Amino acid sequence: MRVTVSALAALLLASAAAADIGIVRAAPSVARTGQLVTVRVNGYLPLRSASMPIVLVRADRLPRPYPCDGGTAICEPRVWRGRLVRSPYRIVGFARRWIRSAVMPDHANALVRFRVPGVRSGRYRLALWCGPCVRGPQGSLIGGPALVVR
Repeated sequence: MRVTVSALAALLLASAAAADIGIVRAAPSVARTGQLVTVRVNGYLPLRSASMPIVLVRADRLPRPYPCDGGTAICEPRVWRGRLVRSPYRIVGFARRWIRSAVMPDHANALVRFRVPGVRSGRYRLALWCGPCVRGPQGSLIGGPALVVR
């Protein structure tokens, strides 16, 4: 029985890892309007053909993950792609040039550079919109690191 439980746990963890995608780094984490910020996105290799918008949103306005699948999982909020062009979102770039990861061969990285737009000072979050991450016309809005605008 122990082998079966271990095998099942490994299978579940592998499938969760296969679906992983998100913003893993933003530098600098404190910036002024007009300053250049570099964002690194990492994701499972089949997603690398996708072009995914990166948005900037005030931290208190970013939709939060929620319990789903009968309370057994946590799901990222779903958002219509067209909604990203309106407040509270600000598209700052697109993850579209994917390069295979040397560390994790089944993953790819995308670097996105953008200048901080003219927004009020405060704490913001970067988020990645992933259309292929969910079935249907919406996509997952995957919250990423904070960016403090001075």
